[in-house]
Amino acid sequence: MAAVEEPVQANGGAAPEDPAINGEVQARDWGTAEEQAARGRAPIKKEYLMPPGGRKGLAAAGETGKAGEAKEGGEGQGGEGGKGKAEKGKAEQRLSHRALKKQRKQALATQPCNTVARTGDPASCPFGDTCRFSHDLEIIRAQLPPTLEGTCPFAALRRPCPFGLACRFRDEKHGKIPGSGADGAEGGEAGGGKGKGEGEGAGKKGEDAEGGEGKEVGEKGGEKGSEVRYPGEVNMLDKGLQSKLWKRQVDMPRAVDALQRIGWTRKVKPRGEASLMPDLDENAEGEEGEEGEEAEGGMGEVDREGRRKGALAAAATAAEETAAAVATAAKGAAVAAGGAAAAAAAGAAAEVVKEGIGAIGKEQETDKEAKVGDDKELRLPSREKKPVDFKGKLIVAPLTTVGNLPFRRVCCSFGADVTIGEMAMCANLLQGQASEWALLRRHESEKCFGVQLCGPHPDMVAKAAELVAENCQVDFVDLNVGCPIDIVVNKGSGSSLLRKPQRLEQVVRAASLAIDVPLTVKMRTGYAEGHNVAHRYIPHLLDWGATAVTLHGRTRQQRYSRLADWEYIGECASVKPAGLQFIGNGDVLAYTDWNQHTANGSATAVDSCMLARGALIKPWLLTEITEQRHWDISATERLDMLRSFTRYGLLHWGSDSRGVETTRRFLLEWLSYLHRYVPVGLLDMVPQRINWRPPAFYGRNDLETLFGSDQPQDWVKISEMLLGPPPPSFRFVPKHKSNSYDAAENG
Repeated sequence: MAAVEEPVQANGGAAPEDPAINGEVQARDWGTAEEQAARGRAPIKKEYLMPPGGRKGLAAAGETGKAGEAKEGGEGQGGEGGKGKAEKGKAEQRLSHRALKKQRKQALATQPCNTVARTGDPASCPFGDTCRFSHDLEIIRAQLPPTLEGTCPFAALRRPCPFGLACRFRDEKHGKIPGSGADGAEGGEAGGGKGKGEGEGAGKKGEDAEGGEGKEVGEKGGEKGSEVRYPGEVNMLDKGLQSKLWKRQVDMPRAVDALQRIGWTRKVKPRGEASLMPDLDENAEGEEGEEGEEAEGGMGEVDREGRRKGALAAAATAAEETAAAVATAAKGAAVAAGGAAAAAAAGAAAEVVKEGIGAIGKEQETDKEAKVGDDKELRLPSREKKPVDFKGKLIVAPLTTVGNLPFRRVCCSFGADVTIGEMAMCANLLQGQASEWALLRRHESEKCFGVQLCGPHPDMVAKAAELVAENCQVDFVDLNVGCPIDIVVNKGSGSSLLRKPQRLEQVVRAASLAIDVPLTVKMRTGYAEGHNVAHRYIPHLLDWGATAVTLHGRTRQQRYSRLADWEYIGECASVKPAGLQFIGNGDVLAYTDWNQHTANGSATAVDSCMLARGALIKPWLLTEITEQRHWDISATERLDMLRSFTRYGLLHWGSDSRGVETTRRFLLEWLSYLHRYVPVGLLDMVPQRINWRPPAFYGRNDLETLFGSDQPQDWVKISEMLLGPPPPSFRFVPKHKSNSYDAAENG
């Protein structure tokens, strides 16, 4: 459909002199609600429409001091701040190296030690007198940021706050640490890792997240003392495991066995050979420079074994040829000489060669017997995989950046049945990167939880899958075959696998054989626009070892430029094998969409639908599906939802300054999606479609109007209601293009 130009706003785009909120606005008539919806414009009732330019005027009027400062300081890190840094850099260049070192050491001496700030005890720092930071409590208290209104989230759970003096919710009036019964002592022990639970390993009973009765934490996925620092969370990276990963000392027998069974070998690339792929990110997935080195270990054994067997076979063949040649030459010499002694010598020589052949044959037989024994050891006792039933379940998609643990907890409060962690790169997990392992954390409220892995090669994916399944509490492992991000695709991962049928089969088979939990696959319709290939893979996924597949109705090149192709999703659902569960994904924003796609006998009948952007724009969609209604949620209820998110975020990322600002950043990322929701009571046509671009509108109260703003400074203002003012140099730029709409938005 050809796009129609945006209407030229009256009065040169400026707002009318007397903009009316009661609907008498000077704006172009967009036609009926049906005509507006056909053009991709949300049909909002006229009495709620803002005049042309009204949103910009509202944003300017509602701009807070902090947001304004951030905006005005746009040069460098913020106006004068950037200039100051430049002048500081010039001054540093004029000093000698020794003077600079001394200056930095003196500066560090005045900065508070994080450990002492958390515990309130100068003796708690493991570095003691050699610590480069200050242990003076008076200096630390003087440099602490101002407290925030509200109660420490740890205190609300009747737990000692692990951040002590550094907690932004500390009670200075009474001189006590939130949640503790003394002046920082109890909280200090918790922060220093000496509190309750330090000696209790994973598998012990800790307090429930709500402060009630104890609950099993489980044997896997825990770290000593983690129930104090991260209440209700599991799948923490154990320091011992991390150290072994750094040293490449972790055994992965199931992965090695799986790779042997599928016959996978990787070509060895000589050291120093130029990479065929551009080195976009040294920490990115599947770096080609390490491809031949087997950086993660394990495959070297397979390669050495193959070379040894090949050498034995070559030796046997050469020995047979030598024996035949010696025998022929000896017989010829005997006939020519006519002597019995020569014939006897020739026979003796032939016998010696035959004995050599026999020895090689025995070695090969012994090798076969040993191999059988090794296989029995490598092929661990087959544990039947506990099936996961996705039929009719409410599934929240793995969402990079915004699909964090606090967001998933909000989704669980609205009724999510299945949640999946953010995409984790296999190479980073195998290297023991703490930031990547943090993506695997699970809260006890997540009833059915899976982790999503992304990697380019069978050995890498199999090892990472075994590592996760053995050390984390997961119900299934999901394989990403649809990520469209360039840095992932250029390394051979994500949707790049859709162009490599044999590689995709090997990856799925190896991963399935390496784990004892179900394996699922998430993929797109294809890589290039107009070339769908999913229907070629789906009939084989069950044989390869997958138990379920999720199909996103878009290609890699398409991204979000068009609506999801549910017609093609229906075609793929019709060719799936009987035992494979099929999940559709794309543009579900109302319970009516869910009903249409999951109804038995419909053209797009699937076992379930995965909610992605729909869950970000309106998480209460999960409740709407359960209760089969359009929920006209109030602005106050939405603010309470965000308040819950911030509480979960402070428990997850921390209640100190760093944790508060991390929570703020992820809150703002989520608000960049939430603002797209249009309240039910404001629409002329229900339900809202995901490709509708809402015009500027007034809400039924000031808070609802603020929630509908697409201006980042208004999102910052919302964050201030929950987390207080941001730092003076704070700036926010959305990471995702969350305001992407369908191409039909203008016609």
